[in-house]
Amino acid sequence: NPPVDSASTGVKIVRTLYRYNNDWEAISPSTVLAPGDKIRATLTITSPRMLQYVYIDEKRAAACEPTDATSGYEYTKQFTYFKSVRDIGFRFFAEKIPSGVSQLSYEMVVAKTGSFNWGPAVLECMYRPEIKAYSNSLSLEIKE
Repeated sequence: NPPVDSASTGVKIVRTLYRYNNDWEAISPSTVLAPGDKIRATLTITSPRMLQYVYIDEKRAAACEPTDATSGYEYTKQFTYFKSVRDIGFRFFAEKIPSGVSQLSYEMVVAKTGSFNWGPAVLECMYRPEIKAYSNSLSLEIKE
């Protein structure tokens, strides 16, 4: 398992999952999902300084399929990034991420039953590889 703490650089990335049930509710480790559930993953990036040329590799659980499978630029109030949809997850590329707290999110649909692990997302500055952060890992339980 990669280290979760990036104390030397101060950069942190945290993944939070939400399920849509008339409103977005946080998914806890005890939450049991069902096929067809709509979920949203949010990556929260905390940095003491502006980050440049950022690459985020986000591998999703095998049970989840993206609702929007098109790659392209995404625009938020905080920053702009390019989203590349892959078979095993997403890749995000941002020229700049401002200091402070920033978020990006995407939606998926649960497609299969079983127990699945969701590995950590990796954030890395392409021209400063010493600036690296790992998110938390998650386990999902999906039943009919």
